[in-house]
Amino acid sequence: MRERFIKDPDSVMREYGIDPRYWPLLKEGRLHTLYKMGVHQLLLYHLAHVLGIKRDEYVRRINSPEF
Repeated sequence: MRERFIKDPDSVMREYGIDPRYWPLLKEGRLHTLYKMGVHQLLLYHLAHVLGIKRDEYVRRINSPEF
């Protein structure tokens, strides 16, 4: 799935029925914003993996309002 998401994220998100309003946040890795919207941290950790975000960067993004 990671390879497919990297290559064509819109088609993957469409396939999984993700609301298009969230697509930019998911593609940009806006982890803190998604967390504040109620997305569970475990799901965000897996999203970070799909996006190639390492653990240290995940921790920084989940805790930073700029993300």
